[in-house]
Amino acid sequence: MSGITCDFGRALRLVVRLVTYIFFMVMTSLVFGLLINSSKNTDESIDANMPAYATSLIILDRTLRTYGAAGDSTRGPMYGRP
Repeated sequence: MSGITCDFGRALRLVVRLVTYIFFMVMTSLVFGLLINSSKNTDESIDANMPAYATSLIILDRTLRTYGAAGDSTRGPMYGRP
């Protein structure tokens, strides 16, 4: 009888170890999936906001043009000029 319980205990430890490994693999996969999804959503939101940002820069440039020479000192760095 003691041989049977020893094999049962060894098998039980093996099953617990395998279930633990599977649990950690599933959790790791879920975390990586959420990380990739978050990265994709961030990239898409940046792409969606780019036209709005460009429009704001155009409006700022046109507004600064109305100030003439006083606005040129601010407009210069927008175009890479000192």
